[in-house]
Amino acid sequence: MFKKVTKIALAGVIGVGTLVGANSLASAEKAAEYNTKANINFTENNEMTNPVDPENPGDEVTPKEDDDVKDPIEPGTKGPLSIDYASHINFGEVMISGNAETYYAKPVVVTNAAGEELERAPYVQITDNRGTKAG
Repeated sequence: MFKKVTKIALAGVIGVGTLVGANSLASAEKAAEYNTKANINFTENNEMTNPVDPENPGDEVTPKEDDDVKDPIEPGTKGPLSIDYASHINFGEVMISGNAETYYAKPVVVTNAAGEELERAPYVQITDNRGTKAG
């Protein structure tokens, strides 16, 4: 019986010693703390944004003047909320009718970086760089 109590006592001492040792290891591995500060100053974006292909927004394009529309293409506006491009809308020549009719605008022609001329539906491009997620 003495051997049985000794074995239980010995097992208890080893168990407690293991827990104490594990606790010491856990506290030794505690991460060190280090405080730092960061600084950033935002400035308003007043750059002009170039027109992009509405079907491939990552590609900048150059709109081509429409020969039927006598006004030149207006440059975009600058500022954090800007109108970058607004195409002319040309319906061409249509016959007058007394009926309800649907008329479709002619496509605008834009040139991509590879020099290819592409036809696109008339469009307006607006950029919101206000940083408020309001637009």
